[in-house]
Amino acid sequence: MKPLFIFDFDDTIAHTNTSIIVYRADGTSEELTSREFADFRPAPGDELDFSQFEDDVDGTLIHDTVEAMEDAIGSHGKNSVYIVTARHQSQPVIAFLKLYGINFPKVVAVTGSENKADWLRAMLVAGPWDEVNVWEDSMENIDMLMAVVDDFNEEFHYEGKEVDFQYTHIQ
Repeated sequence: MKPLFIFDFDDTIAHTNTSIIVYRADGTSEELTSREFADFRPAPGDELDFSQFEDDVDGTLIHDTVEAMEDAIGSHGKNSVYIVTARHQSQPVIAFLKLYGINFPKVVAVTGSENKADWLRAMLVAGPWDEVNVWEDSMENIDMLMAVVDDFNEEFHYEGKEVDFQYTHIQ
């Protein structure tokens, strides 16, 4: 069995003090925490400012998730475990984890939650995975990733490929 482990960063591995600013077409703006943004869907004309995500990360670890990530690395190796963040850059996440002395896998920045689906699809097509395990704070993202696995299973069932999907919703 070759499991793939995917850990979100903001509000899954760490509670951070980073906000997204939404500039509305009517000239108003709104600041959202990463937790609020996880389930936010922009309206037509909204412009999103992620500039705070390019700065150093300020926050606290979520120890249960970090322990699960380190256990996955210990049991299956770093090549089976990924931190997939909707952030634009991975370096602030890497610096934060190094600061805390965390044993962490490759950090993949996909620039937006919706791009996690494309990343997972590419991993399923390229890799030997038969199980996907996701730790994520957004149920919409979990549902999106589950749909990717379902679509993969439908597309490749004739080749005998099937991938199980499991998730942990971090609240």
